[in-house]
Amino acid sequence: MSIPDFISDGPFIGVYLFLFLVVSLRSTATYGLGRYGHHLVFKAQQPSGTLPLKVWNWTHSESTQHGIEIVRSRGLIAIPLCFLTVGVQTVVCIGAGAFGVTLGRWIVAATPGWLAWAAIYSTVGFAVWGAMLSAAAGSPAGIAAICLLVLGILVYVKVRQSKREPVLSEVQE
Repeated sequence: MSIPDFISDGPFIGVYLFLFLVVSLRSTATYGLGRYGHHLVFKAQQPSGTLPLKVWNWTHSESTQHGIEIVRSRGLIAIPLCFLTVGVQTVVCIGAGAFGVTLGRWIVAATPGWLAWAAIYSTVGFAVWGAMLSAAAGSPAGIAAICLLVLGILVYVKVRQSKREPVLSEVQE
């Protein structure tokens, strides 16, 4: 897996603006799902459609509740700081939406995080990622480690899905 040429060889400002756009759109879409979930919760009845039901269930998931608690306990500062972490960003973005942070406050709070995320990934972020992949793929042990990592992620996702499926079928009954 390599980094696309336009990112690795492009002009800094172009790469920076592209990554800023990507992170802002992706995180705002996640925030928007949380806001939709917030809306569904306040309707006080469980939805019947497939997408609304999925959003309802996601809003009530343990990870989303954790994201809501992060925003509730830390305040809006949690939003820009989540962009400096790995593994917390999605939880905080959907949590902020589900918690009811308004769009205006979301944009004001998230913008410094978007700026920082784009700066990190347009400078050292992809260079470090590319170096790690090159080093790992250059040896049989590295290739085995990458395969094990991918297999572990797939098993984890499958186990999580199988634990959630009974909840979805109980909800639909």
